[in-house]
Amino acid sequence: MADFIYPNLFLFLYDLREGLGESKEDLENNRKIFASKLPEYLHNSLFNLDTVIETEYLELLTQRIEYFRDDIPDEGYYYPVRLNDTYGLLIAASFPNNKTRHPTNSIAQLKNQIEAKLKDSSGKIQTGNLGQTWLVLAELANNKNPEEIAKQCCQTLNLGFDWEKDLPGQGKLLGGTIFELRQYGITMSENIDFSSPPTIEQIQTNNHLIISLYPNEQTAKKAAEFNFDLLRLLCYRHKILWAYAQSRYLKELLKKDAVKIQQYIQEIQKHQNPSLNLKLLKEILVKSQKTLYNYSINLGYFDSQIRTIEINLLNYQRRLDRIREKATSKALENLLPENIPTPISQLSKLTINGEDISSILARLITTPGVTTDLKFLEKFPQEITEKYLLQMQKDYANLSPNLKLLEDLINSIRGITEIEQAESDRNFQELVAIIGVGLGAGASVASISGHFPYVNSSTRASHHPVGKFLSKYSVPEPWLAGGISIILSLGASVIGIVGVKLWWKIAKKWEQRSRR
Repeated sequence: MADFIYPNLFLFLYDLREGLGESKEDLENNRKIFASKLPEYLHNSLFNLDTVIETEYLELLTQRIEYFRDDIPDEGYYYPVRLNDTYGLLIAASFPNNKTRHPTNSIAQLKNQIEAKLKDSSGKIQTGNLGQTWLVLAELANNKNPEEIAKQCCQTLNLGFDWEKDLPGQGKLLGGTIFELRQYGITMSENIDFSSPPTIEQIQTNNHLIISLYPNEQTAKKAAEFNFDLLRLLCYRHKILWAYAQSRYLKELLKKDAVKIQQYIQEIQKHQNPSLNLKLLKEILVKSQKTLYNYSINLGYFDSQIRTIEINLLNYQRRLDRIREKATSKALENLLPENIPTPISQLSKLTINGEDISSILARLITTPGVTTDLKFLEKFPQEITEKYLLQMQKDYANLSPNLKLLEDLINSIRGITEIEQAESDRNFQELVAIIGVGLGAGASVASISGHFPYVNSSTRASHHPVGKFLSKYSVPEPWLAGGISIILSLGASVIGIVGVKLWWKIAKKWEQRSRR
């Protein structure tokens, strides 16, 4: 059954060029990932024009479009661009441009052709790491019912869509009927492995399909001119969803660190009585500093995803407005005489055949072949703002206090350890001072022991009580005098240490009473 005339299938692919905090090596790796989706003979020259720091829209090929080079009778091309921090690739496939009619299931042939171009060396079909969208564009044959044909296209493409569930809305563009099907959800497991970052496919499901069907060749050709606008619009869409998915992973990382923060607090509370363990405090301090480093970086990345969504929502709305203006302009080309001046703003005071220009513009709403209604595309930014962005802002507000809590914890531990260390140092200094006094006393005894009679006479030394004690343990008589001197010096040192220690304690107590 013939349903289409000149059907076209497009795939919009998006890859990250350079993320926040990524190095030149990361940039080169991202380029390799993107280049792998294009023919190898383009790899060496693909990024020759990609030398500027920032650009809103840059075509990467000097010839703009690279057509397929093979013997397949179908037609197709590659159109790679850079969209600031993102690489975009439009891959198109179609049958020869003629009036041959095709059945709906012929779309599967075009899909197979595109996927064959995207297979890597292992046979795996590559996808965009930011997201991708399929677009069917065709002229209807025999006044077919657009919705029935769109349902058949959806089924033929076999992308896993449920027509009733995944069709958020439909609209009009230049008289053609547009159907949008989308699936989105976070599929990240609670038992996620944090040892290595997951792929975007492990975090989210993001399938997107647009089917655009036109009543005649003229409107179908004009609609095809919007593909370059769609390339930008869909880029903003996928970056928004990618940023939200990244925020879900970052939230899990932050929650994991928040649990550690509570554990540190509980450890300190558990061991602060009856006495603080300085070694344990230092261990917690080291762990807390590492957690603070990770937590602050991840919280910063989380906030960055919020900003990413906000700026891309703004860009999405602006691009949608541009598409509306462009559609109105093309509609006017069909309605107004060729000698009417432009831009459209100059038409406000004009009349044509006695009819005011505003009346003509009003007819655009109902004139066959020019009707444009893109309200269904506005549901996306509204849903993002009311659901996803709001959720992220609440999450950020809930997660931010943990950063202050962790900083306070680290400052408290530092304060405690510094006080404990200072107390330990002071006790050590006191001990050194006491021992110094004792040794000084012993040194004094040793210095005057040479004047004692028993030291100079071995006979007298043997009669000394200490000498008699040493003699019991077979100390030779010539060594008795020196032994007596050493023992007396040590004894004096011990007595000096004990005395000074006792005096130190009394002085401390007296100082404490005086302070009261």
